[in-house]
Amino acid sequence: MDELDLTGSLPVRSYVYSPEPIGLGTGMVESFSSYLARLADSHFVSRSSLMLALTAGMDDPTPDRVVYSLMQLHSRELNGMQGIAERWTILAAVHTHRAHLDRLTFLPWRYLVTPRMLIHQSQHWCPHCLDDWLESGEAVYWPLLWSMRAVTVCPIHGCSLEQRCHCCQAVIPSLTVREPIGFCWKCKTWLGMLGREHNRIKEENEISKALLAEARAMQTFLAASPPVPEQASIKKLAALLEYSIRQSHSYPPALAAQLGLRPHIVYRLLAGGTLVSPTTLLTALSGLGVETRKFVDRSIAEIVASGCLGSAIDRLPPKRRTLHRRLRTGQHASPQLLAEMQAALEAALHEDYPPPLTVVARCIGVKVKTLRRRFPCLSRDIIEKRRAKRSLPAWREHLAQIVHSSEIPPPIHAIASQMKTSSVTLGKFFPAEMAVVKSRRRIVEESVLRREVAAFLEVEPPVSFEQVSRQLGVKTHHIRRHCPDLQQAIVQRFAAYKLSRTLERRRLAVAAVRDAVLRLNMEGQLPTKTKVAVMLKRTHRAILTVAESAAFTQIMHELGLWQR
Repeated sequence: MDELDLTGSLPVRSYVYSPEPIGLGTGMVESFSSYLARLADSHFVSRSSLMLALTAGMDDPTPDRVVYSLMQLHSRELNGMQGIAERWTILAAVHTHRAHLDRLTFLPWRYLVTPRMLIHQSQHWCPHCLDDWLESGEAVYWPLLWSMRAVTVCPIHGCSLEQRCHCCQAVIPSLTVREPIGFCWKCKTWLGMLGREHNRIKEENEISKALLAEARAMQTFLAASPPVPEQASIKKLAALLEYSIRQSHSYPPALAAQLGLRPHIVYRLLAGGTLVSPTTLLTALSGLGVETRKFVDRSIAEIVASGCLGSAIDRLPPKRRTLHRRLRTGQHASPQLLAEMQAALEAALHEDYPPPLTVVARCIGVKVKTLRRRFPCLSRDIIEKRRAKRSLPAWREHLAQIVHSSEIPPPIHAIASQMKTSSVTLGKFFPAEMAVVKSRRRIVEESVLRREVAAFLEVEPPVSFEQVSRQLGVKTHHIRRHCPDLQQAIVQRFAAYKLSRTLERRRLAVAAVRDAVLRLNMEGQLPTKTKVAVMLKRTHRAILTVAESAAFTQIMHELGLWQR
């Protein structure tokens, strides 16, 4: 009997037990720091011991110092897109044999999204989500969504994300040493709502709809995380913008106004050398009508073939196409250029209604006087044929119908295009009709502008006048000239809103000072400004504002503790 050959029958074993990441491929995907914490808890070791085990066998002379620096200072960068995240995801993948661990970070977006102002300095969380996972018996974890700086509310429960422990006001790092996820590392308190005496969570109707919509957009953004970073690059976005401008014969400022971005951002995107924030990316894709998943999964040719850019291209205003001059002053025309000019003039002459010489010259890239000097007969024949085809009575009748109609007249360039002429010609032969059309168009445009501007008086929270101008894509001086009363109302409303915000912040600061003094007095300590500043988590010790100092003096007099 032959001996059994068992070579290769056993699968390759991982160095450590590797739990499956939670929510991979969804908007609530687990963050990499949370995965490391659960990995350490599954082996009943501290997180620092696990990190040292992952670095075993490397040529790093001081792994303990590297782990200490990471745990104390740079734990949030484990979820980012720089060298720390790339190094530790590779180490974890080698020891756990888990693929796509980089999708627990922002590494898949490193060719498109900028790391600047991307993630929070500390961990943020939704207490209701923590309670739901705990009550249902599911694993408690930190979603990558909560680490984004653009996300300040929970897209599921519609409440504000917390960033400090409700018991000791401690900041929670992204990766602690031993404490389970969902508990404060300092006072061991559960960070959810269970066991709290006071519910300080804002209700859904108190949360701004814009913040809630942005949080849900970021959830969709994370769900479309590309498996290969090269699928989502800044050059791909620049190619879509360039295609839209080229097909509509428009210009970058018009595209920026349609997308709701500033012109310099569009120019930088077209250059393809500057990364963007997630908010700018989603704003640009939404304006183009392209879904984030489709942008990631499909190529540029497939996106264009799907027709999703059609509506965005149709809304862009066209511009006058001009070519570079092919003849400079004093330069002789080549035989090829002369043949091209002659062919273009002959083709225009054979048309039923020839285009103007200016259009022919612009398409070739020469001046009109060059065509007349080189080919006087063809140029004269085109002009005579256009004059013969010109029907002034028919044009007058058509303009009379437009003027006497009760409907809104179309733009002048559209009327000229229907008559196969130019707006200059119409203004020359029919100045009275053109004046009536312009006057009615101006009234309609002003009424539409007033209606759009007046809608911002109902927006909550109030927006500034510059934001109104930027969102409408209209210059501020244009709004100020046609809607001075609405402009003044928007400015006054925003100023009152800023004043109310300032007074509310001042009131909360004064209340916090009084609470701190009362708490110190109840603990048997002598309240001082230094102790109060420390309790208020000020960056500099003994720094209080004028209102806070006055509140401190008043409460000290009320308690009978003020001695000078």
